[in-house]
Amino acid sequence: MTNWGKIYHRKSRFTKDEIYDMFGRPPVNRSKIVHTINGERTSVNQLRLRVFWSSNFRCQACQAELTHFYQEAHANDPQVKYLLEFPPVDGTSGFKFHLNAYGINSYGHECMMTIDHIRPKAHGGSNRERNLTTLCSNCNGKKGADLNWLKDLPRNSQGILVPRPHLQNRE
Repeated sequence: MTNWGKIYHRKSRFTKDEIYDMFGRPPVNRSKIVHTINGERTSVNQLRLRVFWSSNFRCQACQAELTHFYQEAHANDPQVKYLLEFPPVDGTSGFKFHLNAYGINSYGHECMMTIDHIRPKAHGGSNRERNLTTLCSNCNGKKGADLNWLKDLPRNSQGILVPRPHLQNRE
């Protein structure tokens, strides 16, 4: 089991509803935006948020539910180690924060939620939203670049993975 708190320096925890209230359903825009959250500049990848929303906040393999986000910075970044020892005088931490999504797996452990290429890039898959889905880090690690791993999940007439029919969209 990975201890994400040792890999990332965590600032704040947010529920998925709090993130939704901050950003709404992100517009169709691939760019990252920088948003001030709790006084810290935080990178927010709008495409990642859209994929989480369209996957109904669940791992599309094991159905682990995305429950919360952390505002985090990489703990192994030399800049983070320096800033922990010598914080800036302007009152901010100076860290390069971003949002990571987490859920609780079937064993009751926290797991990072990731964006996965349905058709792996190694097999010609694109970075387009229709080729992306939500997987927990455990399922993403098991899948790797295997084309057959997700074959039993529901797909539309074009062969694109779709959310499970019993789940409701938020909007």
